[in-house]
Amino acid sequence: MDIGYVLSGRYEIEELVGEGGMSTVYRAYDRVLARTVAIKILRDQFSANEASKGRFRKEALSAARLSHPNIVGVFDVGSDRGLDYIVMEFVAGRSLEQEMKGFRGPMPVLKAVGIVNQILDGLWHAHSHGLVHRDIKPHNILISSDGRVKIADFGIARASSEADLTQTGMVVGTVNYTSPEQAKGDVATNKSDIYSTGVLLYEMLTGKLPFTGEGQVAVAIKHISEKPSPPRRANPAISPMLERAIFKSMEKDPARRFQSAEEFKAALMLAEGAYIKRDADVKDDTIVSGAAGSATKTFRKVEGGGIGMKDRGKGGYDQKKALRNLIILVSVFVLVASAVAGGIYLAWDRWMDVDEVKVPDVVGMNIEDARVRLKELKLNAAIEDSRYDKSVPADSVISQVPAAGTSRKVNSDVELVVSLGPDLGTVPDVIGKDLREAGIILEAAGFTVGENVFEYDPAVPEGKIVRHDPPAGSMLDKGMPVTVVISQGPSPTIAVPDVIGFDYKEAESLIKAAGLNIGLIIEAVSEAYPKGTVMAQTPVAGTEVDSGSLVDLKVSTTAQSMGAGSGDGSKKFEISYTVPKETWIQEVVMKVNDTYGSRIVFGPKSLKSGEGVVQMVEVFGSGRIEVWVDGSLYKAYDV
Repeated sequence: MDIGYVLSGRYEIEELVGEGGMSTVYRAYDRVLARTVAIKILRDQFSANEASKGRFRKEALSAARLSHPNIVGVFDVGSDRGLDYIVMEFVAGRSLEQEMKGFRGPMPVLKAVGIVNQILDGLWHAHSHGLVHRDIKPHNILISSDGRVKIADFGIARASSEADLTQTGMVVGTVNYTSPEQAKGDVATNKSDIYSTGVLLYEMLTGKLPFTGEGQVAVAIKHISEKPSPPRRANPAISPMLERAIFKSMEKDPARRFQSAEEFKAALMLAEGAYIKRDADVKDDTIVSGAAGSATKTFRKVEGGGIGMKDRGKGGYDQKKALRNLIILVSVFVLVASAVAGGIYLAWDRWMDVDEVKVPDVVGMNIEDARVRLKELKLNAAIEDSRYDKSVPADSVISQVPAAGTSRKVNSDVELVVSLGPDLGTVPDVIGKDLREAGIILEAAGFTVGENVFEYDPAVPEGKIVRHDPPAGSMLDKGMPVTVVISQGPSPTIAVPDVIGFDYKEAESLIKAAGLNIGLIIEAVSEAYPKGTVMAQTPVAGTEVDSGSLVDLKVSTTAQSMGAGSGDGSKKFEISYTVPKETWIQEVVMKVNDTYGSRIVFGPKSLKSGEGVVQMVEVFGSGRIEVWVDGSLYKAYDV
């Protein structure tokens, strides 16, 4: 945007003042109302995107509903030469981000609390109108030249009464200040803004963020799973009451946070009052003393007076009495020292006479068995530590000090480290989440994302998790991978090719090339088709089916190739089947349907891998021979 250009014949562009992810902000002059305003213009790359333009317009409508001294006001919205823009209140001052950099460390307690109280006033107004900001951060907090704090950029504000504005699962906002529920991709609420404001206060009072890491995902995981370091460690000026308020605002569970901005502010005002009283008490305990022409000095009051020399009276200092007292003290000291030395000598002598034993090997033993074994040798089992170990069963000894075979005096301690077993965790439910969200949730629970398997699913949107292994609620060792199956959306349909008249091998190649699979093969005697030719197919050619569907084929054969006539109106056929080598065992049955009805001519019989059967089957008149494997029809012959 050129400086000097007049938007819609009214707003004269004067200066570029800031740039955001979706928009650019200029200072401009309103020629109609003769005032300075801020103009936010949607970037060119988003202007062609209807979703971005819709979100930009919703920002204006959302912010226009608010009128509060701690929220940047919205005056107008419009479009010029295809550029969408919002006209806002111009705040002469600087951002909280710039204010914090000026301190190069912690901000004074009362100043930080005062700024946050104004932020909470603005948030309370927005929340009462059903709006959640969702991106509270120093860059979006402006401080005017007269000290007024204003919340800016409701660009990703969400009207909680309009669910279509922001989808669950879309993480919007700045990860350094994001709430745990936003990091998981859940819907943000007013308590999400309270969390972000708590993070802001933490940073202002300590000069550092509560969570840092390599990359946004690492920081997001810490917001979900880790507790922040106590801010008083970084800044002792923070009172315990104020620290408790910060921790409450940053609870992982929204239900345990302050339930409103008003409640958060009330807690800060109590802490602020306690801080002011403490500061006043310190000042009251200070005594200023000095004389004309000398430097003023300050001293702390000391309750109960000081320690000094007693009044010696008129006689002054008695040297003889002091010498006598000194001799008595030295004599007593010598006697006590002699007694102590004698006691130490006797104790050492007795210790040296104590029997020694060899320390047994108790590593791998159950702790109770280890206690018994050590007690038998008059040694004590001292549990030094307990830790998770997936290779050592729970309540078993991982290590010992001293090592087995070492000589130790009886009644000595043997320090043991005992296993808590594998560090198990409950697999969370990530069905319906996208891969990024699933990764954050699984890593927060102590697991990793394992193999990614993709499959078509008509009911689950593309990119979302269909299922995972192990399933939700399963107990799994921490650090283990969870395999996720990701939806590719509905399966694309494929037209079944026409393979009638083709040799079976050619037909098989055509079907597989189309992305389909061979189903049931039925062999039938035919005089019209050469042996091995496809006579019929199901589904018929041209039918639209899902990728990977089965196509059943009827393939021609001849009576001579299958068997021979017996002269009494019957024919005999040699039917064979062999269990595949990769299969351990199968149950095989052969059936006949002919003029005399249905009957079993072989089985049921269990055959092991590699075993086969060759059965001569007699058929009277026209009929059908079927081979069934493990309860499913494997092959049929129409004869």
